[in-house]
Amino acid sequence: MCEAEVAPGRSPDLGARDTLSWAANHRMQFGSLIQGPRYVSARVGSAPSMSMKLHSHYLTTALALTAVAQAQVVYDAGTPGNPLVAPSPTAQGWTESIAGTGSAGPLSPDPNAPMNSWQFADSGPGRVQYTHAHPWLGTQSYEFELVMRPLGGQIYLEVVAGSLIDDNSFYLQLDVVGADLQLRRFGAPPIVFPNATDGYHSFRFVSGFSWDDAFVFYDGTFMGLKPYDSFANFNGPQMVFGTRDGIPGRARVHFARFGVLYDHEWGAPYCGPAVVNSSGRSGTTRMFGSILFQQNNMELRAEDLPPHTVGYFLVSPTQGASPVGQGRLCLGGAIGRYNQPGAVQSSGPTGAIHYAIDTSGIPSPTGFVPMAAGQTWNFQCWFRDANPMTTSNLTDAVSVSLPN
Repeated sequence: MCEAEVAPGRSPDLGARDTLSWAANHRMQFGSLIQGPRYVSARVGSAPSMSMKLHSHYLTTALALTAVAQAQVVYDAGTPGNPLVAPSPTAQGWTESIAGTGSAGPLSPDPNAPMNSWQFADSGPGRVQYTHAHPWLGTQSYEFELVMRPLGGQIYLEVVAGSLIDDNSFYLQLDVVGADLQLRRFGAPPIVFPNATDGYHSFRFVSGFSWDDAFVFYDGTFMGLKPYDSFANFNGPQMVFGTRDGIPGRARVHFARFGVLYDHEWGAPYCGPAVVNSSGRSGTTRMFGSILFQQNNMELRAEDLPPHTVGYFLVSPTQGASPVGQGRLCLGGAIGRYNQPGAVQSSGPTGAIHYAIDTSGIPSPTGFVPMAAGQTWNFQCWFRDANPMTTSNLTDAVSVSLPN
């Protein structure tokens, strides 16, 4: 491959990306904080393709779970026609408790959004709750999530993931207030999820063994911290969702999960699709790893490359758009190269290159510099290609913004 210098450039807006606020002086014992595929919200009137994309993400997660027995418990209502009728949570291993004025049933599909859901409602003196036990999680980090459309009243969510000694219990009261949803916090202002009633959204919580708090995310965006609740009921590790006894509440649930965490995907792809390479595909670059970059556990992954080619990653704080070889260089300014011994790799038979970066030493033309909170770094993979003559090509790029 040849070396090339390019002038700084601009790229289209990147849109929403995951963020996380570092909680200074917050007492935690950090485990591996990783998560599954990121949820894409589906509002009323969304196109069916968004639902299919959402379901495909979760189908990928569900398939991965078969290799990790008891890693998560899941409820999935499916997409229109698959299945024809949204299954009851009881068909997927959940225990149902309905009393008084409570009621529940399938919505297949929701007429206002392209997905199936399980809807429940209680006008006040009753109850609708779904509970699923989980094997002991040990000292691992974990997450629990509801993908739902809240409609009114209060939504009840409780998770217990610890032991009798350290129960890691979270008792969550989610109140519909106008078009918003609010999460109550003792001694602190509520966390507000804006416009939560306009469609289906992801309400996700990340915590770990002996932590004091759960990190709260709304459609992938960090919203704040929720302290644990020592008074939550303890019946072993479990997740409960529905309505609270004697308090009105209504919601439509598309998806729920609880268990240990999988890879967290950092950043937002841009500059894609890349120019098609000799494999007939467009190469991609993504960043995965711990949700806390301070743990120095982040990996770049280039995929859909030609098999048995050689390549390495590039990095820059600046984006650009310049032709290089048969591809498009999406970085500008001062470009660093991961071309040190061990960093230049073969894509092997699968056409993929994975490289664990050192966040304390990002290459630049003048040496190595550490990643720091508030910075944005852009990454891209450069590789040899033959299409048909020997040349070079590039993947798309990913822009990673580090939270303050």
